[in-house]
Amino acid sequence: MGKLSDKSKTNKITEKTNERAATDPNNDFSDNPFTTISKVVESKQDLGWFIADANVIIDYVTTSPGIISLVAKHIGPIFVEAAVLDEVTLLNKAQSEKLGLTVVQANLAQLSEASERGGPLSFEDKLCLVLARQNGWVCLSNDGPLRRACKAQGVMVVWGLEIMLNLVGRNLLAADRAIEVAWAIHAMNPVYISRGIVGRFAQKVHELSGVDAAKGCT
Repeated sequence: MGKLSDKSKTNKITEKTNERAATDPNNDFSDNPFTTISKVVESKQDLGWFIADANVIIDYVTTSPGIISLVAKHIGPIFVEAAVLDEVTLLNKAQSEKLGLTVVQANLAQLSEASERGGPLSFEDKLCLVLARQNGWVCLSNDGPLRRACKAQGVMVVWGLEIMLNLVGRNLLAADRAIEVAWAIHAMNPVYISRGIVGRFAQKVHELSGVDAAKGCT
């Protein structure tokens, strides 16, 4: 594990992710990322338990780690597989658990399935998919191939920004702060979290908080 101040490997992960997204003709950025979760928030339902991929964790740890803590405390636990956590050099196990993440270890059968060759998913992404499917967890990811694989296998998948909608809907996070964090994530991850996505997110945040949707969305 790297030290908390060591960002070199983390930056390489983000750069590699952005490069893959930019060159993937099938990436599903055109879908409305806030339809499903908006219905959940408005109905006051719980999303359930999450398993996160490395990039979502990196986004929040780099911009606003308290979001992870709020979600884990008030919405549902956020699991991270040990091999996925190894990609997040900003955190070691003790730091991640203090933040509110729950570190889990895949069993031999799950590791074996994730190790199968072929397809667009990395070993770590396959672990997220396998664990989400077998445990009934919600997959927290912005990765296009992983999102499509989840949908194909009947696994609920939400965008990284979407967990903040649940916090805003429960008055656990101020609307302005949620939008500020979203723009900060866009600044470091502009391919997956485009200006258009942040704009739609801001509009939904304002709808949930009862603020004029035209404000702050330019």
